[in-house]
Amino acid sequence: MLDPFAIELYRLINARGLSLREFARLAKTKQPALTEIKRGVRPVPLARVERWADVLELAGDDRERFLDLAHLTQTPDRIRLLIAGVEQAQGKAMRRLLVKGRK
Repeated sequence: MLDPFAIELYRLINARGLSLREFARLAKTKQPALTEIKRGVRPVPLARVERWADVLELAGDDRERFLDLAHLTQTPDRIRLLIAGVEQAQGKAMRRLLVKGRK
């Protein structure tokens, strides 16, 4: 099963009318690395995700969702299940709950 981040990354690349090669060039990322991320054999390089969001011209909620999905790839499965449970019980995104708790 593909990771939600990989699905979203490829959807956004296609939605922008870019080839994988063009995106890799603009994002200063190697094309094989993107393919490996899609296959789940390479972790998402969090240090590059902001640049990818810039190349994809993401802003606002779309950018936040993209970045959240990238960080979620680094989260252990047991934590993902807890987040899903909280989201289902609360009917809100986990990020909103965390931000609210900081205020």
